[in-house]
Amino acid sequence: MLAELPDMGAETSTAIDEAYTAQAGWAALTARDRRDMLWRWHQLIIDHAADLAAILTAEMGKPLAEAKSEVSHAAAYLQWYAKEANRIYGETISPPSTDRECW
Repeated sequence: MLAELPDMGAETSTAIDEAYTAQAGWAALTARDRRDMLWRWHQLIIDHAADLAAILTAEMGKPLAEAKSEVSHAAAYLQWYAKEANRIYGETISPPSTDRECW
C-alpha cells in the first residue's frame, strides 16, 4: 500500500469533473493564448499584491513581510511560465489560429 486516503464526498467528485472539463478548454487554446492568460494573471497578482498578502496574513497568521514575499514569488512563477510559452521545444509549433498545424 502506498497511501491511505479518506473517502471523499460529492464535492470532491464535482471538483474533479469540473477540472477535467476545464482542461479541454485550456488544451484548445494556442500557446499564445495561454501565455497571454498567464501574463494577465501575473499582472492581477502584482496589482493586488498588498491585498493578497493581507489575506495570507489573516488566514494563516503569517508575518506580513513573509506573505508579501510569497505573493511576489507566485507572480514570478507565472512570469517565468508565460515567458516559457515563447520557447517552443516540441515537434510542433502552435499556429496563430486553432484550425492549422505547423511542423
